[in-house]
Amino acid sequence: MRIVRFLGTCCISMIALFPVAGVCLNYSLSGNDQKIVGEPKTIVLQQGETLTSMSRQQGVGYYEILEANPQLDPSNLQPGTEILLPTQFILPDAPHRGVVINLAELRLYLYSEDGKSVETVPVGIGRQGWSTPTGFTVIKDRREHPTWTVPTSVKVDMARRGVILPAQVGPGPDNPLGDHAMRLGMVGYVIHGTNRPEGVGRRTSAGCIRMFPEDVKKVFEQVEIGTPVAIINQPYKTAWQDDNFYFEAHQPLHEQRERVHERVFLLAKREIKHSLVQKNRVVNWDTVRKQINEHNGIPHIISDIG
Repeated sequence: MRIVRFLGTCCISMIALFPVAGVCLNYSLSGNDQKIVGEPKTIVLQQGETLTSMSRQQGVGYYEILEANPQLDPSNLQPGTEILLPTQFILPDAPHRGVVINLAELRLYLYSEDGKSVETVPVGIGRQGWSTPTGFTVIKDRREHPTWTVPTSVKVDMARRGVILPAQVGPGPDNPLGDHAMRLGMVGYVIHGTNRPEGVGRRTSAGCIRMFPEDVKKVFEQVEIGTPVAIINQPYKTAWQDDNFYFEAHQPLHEQRERVHERVFLLAKREIKHSLVQKNRVVNWDTVRKQINEHNGIPHIISDIG
């Protein structure tokens, strides 16, 4: 029997060399008509800083940083490098209540009960072949210091790799659920913390949604049993602001890229063009194509005066 510490369903691990402190991005909302929050910003990479430590400090996920900074080599980060942080967001096309998780962004949105603010944090989701499902559900249960009952599928998968897992893992540093877990109405799926923060902002889980320990604690304290949860998959988002029409593009999930790219212009012509005609605007298709190709996760104006 090979005895190893469980790696959280294939989450790779490295020791963060830079001290971290979690940041939950919190934005006030003026009303249901507000669709864009935040502003992009630039920081300078510090000595000993990793993408994961930067992610935890800035509230921006691992893949989000790479999308916005395609010139970065994660294995060769140079101190002094300017990093663009995509900290402006078009709110997903979903009800502004409870929890909204956009898989294409690897990001969770939590709306306040009065609808006057939204918090957003990066998340890790199911890797290819273990996809996190979409749909509408609720928080079914919430546990602090949970015990992890290892799913049979995970036990079989890890056994093929030579790792024998126990039937259960109790609270503590070896528990991949971390210190907080919120079970969904979707059987077998949980929003939880992690003992391997490298997996947040990436596709590394067996389908559950994992969060940085400090982020999941904040969400855990604000949700109750019955809180609605919408899990959606929107790589392309649009919104009006100040008579301009904005478009935000993310890289579609790997298994959907070819299909999504084939459909995007048909969807744009049906939905985007209709919206612009109402306000005497036309689509700048060159800008749309540029954003789809770059998919840097930052909202850009795609409208011209008609």
